[in-house]
Amino acid sequence: MKYANNIWQAGSKPLHVGLLLLDESNTLSLAAAVDPMRACNRRADRRLFSWQFLSQAGQPVHLTSGMTVQTEELRGFAGDLLILVAGFQLEAQCTPPLISALRR
Repeated sequence: MKYANNIWQAGSKPLHVGLLLLDESNTLSLAAAVDPMRACNRRADRRLFSWQFLSQAGQPVHLTSGMTVQTEELRGFAGDLLILVAGFQLEAQCTPPLISALRR
C-alpha cells in the first residue's frame, strides 16, 4: 500500500481504488467517484487508475435508481485508496462490524 502523502505521485502501477458501496447509495454519487478516474485513464491513454466495487460482505448493493451493483468483500481489499459511497440511511448501515472493517 502506498502512503497517504505520496499516492498521487507518478508510478508505474495504477492507483488501485476500492469503492465501498452502501445500500441506497445514489447512482450519481457512484458515477462522480468513478468517472473522473475513467476520464483520466482515457485522457492519459494509459491506465492510471484501477478500481473495484466493494461491500462489507461482498453482496450485491441496491442503488436508489433501482440498479444493482455486484461487489467483492471489503475484507479482501488490498488497494491504495478506499472511497466510501454512502447514501440514505447511513446511520442504520454504519454498524459496529462495518466500523471495525473500516478501521482495519
